[in-house]
Amino acid sequence: MGAATASGLLATADSVLANEQEEPSALNESPPGKALIVDANLLEAFRKPDVEHPQDMRNFARRLVSKVPYAPDILLLQEVREKSTHNVAQFMSEETEYTYEVAVEPPVHPWIPEGAKNDTGIVYNTDTMHVEDDGGFMRTTSGNGGKDHAYALLKENRGGLRVPALSIHWPHGSDVMERAKKTAPFLLDKYPSPSDQNVPVIAGDFNVKRCHGGDSWKWEARDCEPNKWYSLFTQKYNYSDVVLTSNPQEIPRAQELERARIDFIFAQGRIFDGASDLGWKSEFESREAFKECKRLHTYPDETEEEPTGFCKTAFYTDHRFVWGLVGAPEDEE
Repeated sequence: MGAATASGLLATADSVLANEQEEPSALNESPPGKALIVDANLLEAFRKPDVEHPQDMRNFARRLVSKVPYAPDILLLQEVREKSTHNVAQFMSEETEYTYEVAVEPPVHPWIPEGAKNDTGIVYNTDTMHVEDDGGFMRTTSGNGGKDHAYALLKENRGGLRVPALSIHWPHGSDVMERAKKTAPFLLDKYPSPSDQNVPVIAGDFNVKRCHGGDSWKWEARDCEPNKWYSLFTQKYNYSDVVLTSNPQEIPRAQELERARIDFIFAQGRIFDGASDLGWKSEFESREAFKECKRLHTYPDETEEEPTGFCKTAFYTDHRFVWGLVGAPEDEE
């Protein structure tokens, strides 16, 4: 399960999108000692016809590089399978001046034995990072079956920053604290820090909100009472919520534009910057237009229509991606 190249698996992507490439984005590398982390649920795991029409993954890569300050170093992905993860690596390579490869590869399809699912993967920038340990998958269990979550240890090529990373896709369910108790300490136990140049990162679609009470999917107050799972991460295990730490003004805006967050990046160390792609759905003419665009991209086998215009070039998933610039803790004097 070592680093796998993005070439050789993408004949469909090449043929469909060969004429749509633009000049690569001129993004700089993140500064030494810092890493730009991206989290995204890409809705590219459970429907093979969708995976075989990868325009939305091209859209994701193109939009991502237009929104971040540096070339992403590590992408933690959910709702992906083997082919779609390689699609992301290819399109990120084409949209930047860097080479992206797959560090942890999900299976050919997300259904695995014993009723479990595996739809997470990790992509990285080979010009800025290398795989120190191939990692694998951490399993959590719940009433509706187990889920496997991709993890690996990556290290900066220059600067020495060490990033244990875990991509999470929790299922819906009532046993949130059991999953949290296994997830939060996992990287700390798996990769004990040999130095202060260590920044564990847990990111993903947690399918649960931060705030206790209120309408489950529609609100998040900046000063709310946090749910117990969130406090376990931020208080007991000293993880920081990247967006809340670096861009707290985004939280009340989310109430106006989209549902409360369920996609998070948690990191130890220093948080320098971060945000989510807040409000991108509002760029569509209406909620109904967004839903119809999603249908055309996700169910290409069930319609003779094809996405056109803004729908064709804008839609990438029904989640908003999150990014954060993280680094080692400050030296204590």
